[in-house]
Amino acid sequence: FIQVNDGVNQQMVRTALEWLDLRPEDRVLDLFCGMGNFTLPLATRAAHVVGVEGVPALVEKGRENAARNGLSNVTFFHENLEEDVTRQAGAKHGCDKVLLDPARAG
Repeated sequence: FIQVNDGVNQQMVRTALEWLDLRPEDRVLDLFCGMGNFTLPLATRAAHVVGVEGVPALVEKGRENAARNGLSNVTFFHENLEEDVTRQAGAKHGCDKVLLDPARAG
């Protein structure tokens, strides 16, 4: 899924950043991260962001997007998000805050 309405997408990102109230030392876990729609803006304000996604092609796109934007404080993982996330590689990094934006029908 990609939010095709750019204005809505920008507002969603702004709202997420506001609600998370990030600090420069924060470590953030972004579940269902896709290709980094929230992950990359989060990385501009946090110490480290871990993006976890269930679709391998989107994980690769996320990595490419992070590199293209010069962000070295982002790590992407491909995991089955229907399983216990606390036992997965992405969660082992620890986090201060979590962003959860699962796919949904519609």
